[in-house]
Amino acid sequence: MGYQALYRKWRPQTFTELVGQTAVVTALSNQVKEGRLAHAYLFTGSRGTGKTSAAKILARAVNCKNPKDGNPCNECEVCRGLLNETILDVMEIDAASNNGVDNIRRIRDEVLYPPTAGKYKVYIIDEVHMLSAGAFNAFLKTLEEPPEHVIFILATTDPHKVLPTILSRCQRFDFGRIGLSDLVARLQFVCEQEGITVAPRALSQIARSADGGMRDALSLLDGCLAIGGKDLSAEVVRQALGTVGDVFLTNLTDALMNGRTAEALNMTAAEYARGADLFLLYESLLRHCCDLMLFASGAEPDELTATDEDLCRAMKAQAQRIPQERLVRMIHLISETLSEARLSKSAKTLFNAMLVRISRPEMTPDLASVLDRIARLEQGRPMTAPAPVAAVEEPPAPAATEAPPAPVAEEPPVSAPPAEEPAGDLTADWADILRDIKEQVGNGPLISFLNMAEVQVHRDGLYLVMASENECEMMRMLSNQLESVARSVERVTGKAMRVRAVSKEKFDSEIATNDGSIDTLLGRLSDEAFADIVTIESEEEQDG
Repeated sequence: MGYQALYRKWRPQTFTELVGQTAVVTALSNQVKEGRLAHAYLFTGSRGTGKTSAAKILARAVNCKNPKDGNPCNECEVCRGLLNETILDVMEIDAASNNGVDNIRRIRDEVLYPPTAGKYKVYIIDEVHMLSAGAFNAFLKTLEEPPEHVIFILATTDPHKVLPTILSRCQRFDFGRIGLSDLVARLQFVCEQEGITVAPRALSQIARSADGGMRDALSLLDGCLAIGGKDLSAEVVRQALGTVGDVFLTNLTDALMNGRTAEALNMTAAEYARGADLFLLYESLLRHCCDLMLFASGAEPDELTATDEDLCRAMKAQAQRIPQERLVRMIHLISETLSEARLSKSAKTLFNAMLVRISRPEMTPDLASVLDRIARLEQGRPMTAPAPVAAVEEPPAPAATEAPPAPVAEEPPVSAPPAEEPAGDLTADWADILRDIKEQVGNGPLISFLNMAEVQVHRDGLYLVMASENECEMMRMLSNQLESVARSVERVTGKAMRVRAVSKEKFDSEIATNDGSIDTLLGRLSDEAFADIVTIESEEEQDG
């Protein structure tokens, strides 16, 4: 016989060889030992978890001449005949291709005949949810009251598609996903039996990619052997699976959390150029962040701990450096972008935009981003592009064209005194002002907002210039604390000033352009919320 795939060669032959299904194995072996067999079983679970293997083991066990603790001996003539498929008392039917009423009628006719060699005739119907509605209905009576020598074993990955009338007639067993440590142990056993040298981290990568399925794990191992031969390293397995390494994910997350946008974009571009699947990058980064969130919450993923202690320690250290709320926001962003990317033709563009949004939260004007920035400031980490406290410039002198000289040179015109500047340059005093504010209100949200603000002094007061209107609204919610800012400014500088929070756009368009003239002042008053209408009448209109 030619080469046989590993998942077929190492298919479990007894209940004790089934991996990761302790409850199912115990129940079925006890039923065989005690002779308390049901006439119909339903095995449910995701792919590769052992449903069909358990059905075949049960079929041999109920017909075995010398069962051992509920397991088939695999040595008697009945067991050998069933293994060699020379005895037809066990029939495996694929419901995906035999899903019509005529197929069920054929089964109803065949069940009347007794088994030829064993005690029971067993029908294994795989993917039973693929049966048509008519076939299900035709099957009901036979499934409810089959002959005493018949056992039905139904297997499905989608039990919710099976009719309730079918479910109620079966004894159901749910096959869970196989744990990572169980997968690694089984893969290690197979490698030892096959004479394969493999690194422990390579087995962990294969087990993670299998997503809880033993068949998938053995098939992936088969594929890796085709590339790397019988000496598998972690790098060979990574290339064979097209996955990204744990070191890459750790470095990428650090770059994103510390605002190194260019580094993150370059890393992902290089990985993509090497052939990494874009959606695999999405999913790998999402899984990495979910693991970090578990560590940050104080919960350890047991499977990760059991399979790779070095990786576990590295992730613990990284989780301690990242606030949990940032991880939650990052998970939300990746999930949302992944959903959009599956329906988009520009998945790579969306991926790059997502990286920028994660590394630079100030670009997203929402509450989550603002809280993210506050958390970074409270930890003492600077923002990606910190806004320096701007030095206050002297207001520009009126241009010559705007203020022509008086025609009478002997008597210079008497001009109104300029508006009194509330304060000069606050750059030198701002650290002392912040220190005074902390003494009054403590190190709370106000301090975080003040650290984010760009401080500007203009004709009519002190302006805290925020990046967006959303931040201004949150700042105005602290209006009672803004009074403490004004008091601190007066204590430190000796000058009373009005303190206001405005957006960068409003400051540049309305306030910075204010030259102090009466027309500009009245124009500004007309926009204030407390003024309904400001009517400006010229002297000529009043005289008329």
